[in-house]
Amino acid sequence: MTLLPNLPQNAALLDLLREQGVLQDRGAYVYEGWELHTHPDFVERLEDLAPRWPVVATYAMSVLLNLNG
Repeated sequence: MTLLPNLPQNAALLDLLREQGVLQDRGAYVYEGWELHTHPDFVERLEDLAPRWPVVATYAMSVLLNLNG
């Protein structure tokens, strides 16, 4: 699973994503053991809007990753 860096400024977001995440063993909408909550078209749109920031899946929800922390 791709996680955001475990930095103090990410704590609230990581807690929220973990609470909303749904563990899944298998199925059409599973990503790394979590139920996917992001439509692929949305991921593409995020990538278009912020081309220098990678879009990562955290608890199977897409977020933009700021490489500077």
